[in-house]
Amino acid sequence: MRFAQFAVPSLEVADGAITLDAVPATLTDAGAAAFGTYSSGEELDPISAVIPVTSDCVTAAPAVAEEPADAAPLMTEDAASSAPEAPVWPWIAGGVGLLAVIVAAGVLIARRRGSDAGPGTHDD
Repeated sequence: MRFAQFAVPSLEVADGAITLDAVPATLTDAGAAAFGTYSSGEELDPISAVIPVTSDCVTAAPAVAEEPADAAPLMTEDAASSAPEAPVWPWIAGGVGLLAVIVAAGVLIARRRGSDAGPGTHDD
């Protein structure tokens, strides 16, 4: 899916690379449908890149086919709302385990305090 489009300036290989410097880009219809919060044609950050090119790179790039205007979005709102949720049972098991550790620590502390008091400290 093509999210952005930009006009490629005349390209020249210099020092073994093609350089794109701050080329203006806009959001495509497919990109707007995928993001859902931006409109088609909205200006994006400019594209800057250095693309290494070897000396034996002489093959022309294949033509990019235009996407049909009626192409369905990648994910519809209904599909997003019916996406599976994360399971709850690991949280429940973790909570029960943590509660067991806290109770065990409380029991051990109570026993130590009771045995530290020693004999003869009780009021009879």
